[in-house]
Amino acid sequence: MSRHRFLTIGVSGHRPHRLDIHDKNIQNQVVLELEGLAERYPQHHFIVLSPLAEVADRLVAKLAMRILNASLQVPLPLPYDLYVTDFCDKESVEEFKLLVGKAEFYYEMPMKFGNIRELAITNRSGSNILSYKQYALVGAYVAQRSDELIALWDGQPDRGIGGPAQVIRWFDSE
Repeated sequence: MSRHRFLTIGVSGHRPHRLDIHDKNIQNQVVLELEGLAERYPQHHFIVLSPLAEVADRLVAKLAMRILNASLQVPLPLPYDLYVTDFCDKESVEEFKLLVGKAEFYYEMPMKFGNIRELAITNRSGSNILSYKQYALVGAYVAQRSDELIALWDGQPDRGIGGPAQVIRWFDSE
């Protein structure tokens, strides 16, 4: 019986308003990175740690499951039913549910920054700082528990807390 080591690949990246999922260059870069990990770690079983947010998280998760035969683990920043209300449309919700169905497991992060009612309320600007803090919590969790990190980032400063630039800094400081 062969023994495999485990290698956890964390994922962080932009959502639809800052990342074009149809950009072939981005997809090719992710494929090259995953193939490089397979070459560097041939005796490892890969685990993808991804909250499955729209675009970046899902792209990397799908490609890693296909290319590396990776297992998927899904930490959610918010309770499941609340998290899906944050997606842009019904197709996105269905894609999320399909991927969660392929996961080894999913789990909800503790609600550290408010109760479910407070997290569901949006302020006048359409954002909720409590939800952003929950997203930062899951980003820190991914950074801390990953051996490798794939971040799809546009190189610009984050516009809030818990974005890919911050997750990269957290990962690099580990």
